[in-house]
Amino acid sequence: FPGFALLDFAATYQVPVFRTASPWVKVEILNVTNNQKLIAFDTTVTPDPNSPLDTDGLPTGFIRGPQFGQATSNTDYPAWRPGFTGGRTFLLSAGIRF
Repeated sequence: FPGFALLDFAATYQVPVFRTASPWVKVEILNVTNNQKLIAFDTTVTPDPNSPLDTDGLPTGFIRGPQFGQATSNTDYPAWRPGFTGGRTFLLSAGIRF
């Protein structure tokens, strides 16, 4: 299967306000390059009975399945977190630390 790479970016900003209390905000951009190429696919093949036989009597040729080379599920694309699929995603978090 082809290789792939995902590039993520995250930045956090925090301002101390009072003693240990400080508000913060975090910005995350997942799959910055929006890589959505196919990285897995159906590889179903069956032996071709009309092909020449090897020394063990097994056919040397094969017949590709009807969906050979096509995506069969959402997990056939790069995922930036388990359970998620797809392209570029923006996440924003905020809170207060004590």
